[in-house]
Amino acid sequence: MTKTRQLLVVGKQPETGEVLKAVLEREQTEVTSVRTWRQLDRQSMRPDGTVLVVHGEQDLPEHPDADPLRKLPRVVIGRARVNQSCDGDVDFASRQNGVAQTSLANDSADDVSQSECCLDELFEYRDLFNAIETLWNRAG
Repeated sequence: MTKTRQLLVVGKQPETGEVLKAVLEREQTEVTSVRTWRQLDRQSMRPDGTVLVVHGEQDLPEHPDADPLRKLPRVVIGRARVNQSCDGDVDFASRQNGVAQTSLANDSADDVSQSECCLDELFEYRDLFNAIETLWNRAG
């Protein structure tokens, strides 16, 4: 059976990637965990079915090589603020169980990134799994 979903975890906290890998690989999900975005093999990234998890914006800097990553649906840990998007103008924002979900009003039709979920720095793994599933479901 082939793995149909891909999860990229970027951050200096290896335990997040380890927990996600332990749980999601049993569900036919390919989980790649790295300390910095430069370690990712961007050639193996699939634009469909991929979600990015980052620990704060510092893990996804403004750099031309990071552009493909910015187009992915993502969960940003450590940046949960109601009524403030992590990426642009807010179309709506709601907060449930420590998760602020934002949909970007400035998305273009060719932009792969449809949404972003933000979690508090201190989060429950249940909320992280829910955010990831939500983004996979929105992506189709």
